[in-house]
Amino acid sequence: MQDFLPVVNQLDPLPELNHAQHDFPLRFRDLFVHLKVHKALRYLRDNHPQGGQMTLSPALDNLAHWDWSRVRVQLVMSIPGKYEGVDKMDEMGICRLGSALAAKGWKPKAGEVVKVEFQVSSLFQL
Repeated sequence: MQDFLPVVNQLDPLPELNHAQHDFPLRFRDLFVHLKVHKALRYLRDNHPQGGQMTLSPALDNLAHWDWSRVRVQLVMSIPGKYEGVDKMDEMGICRLGSALAAKGWKPKAGEVVKVEFQVSSLFQL
């Protein structure tokens, strides 16, 4: 569990988020959009008596106002869909796991046994 605190100087938020520096919040946003959390946030903002006090924008467009500098994890998620091209394939599932490990420079040590459990399925589409 980790808290994500607001940027200390709210008048000077982090620059535009990009995957090279801030992969976690962008993956976080993608997951929330896929799970339709943005719709639930919008509903709460519009219908809850204290909805106007929410700090996370329903559009999930204010992620640069949060301090992501302490994040030490990467999200690896699998969302059904069609992903074509190297860039798109590296965004999801086992390909994402491989690119995340490569980015961290991880390689198994000599004699180390690596066990990975995963499930894969696909549907043929014409």
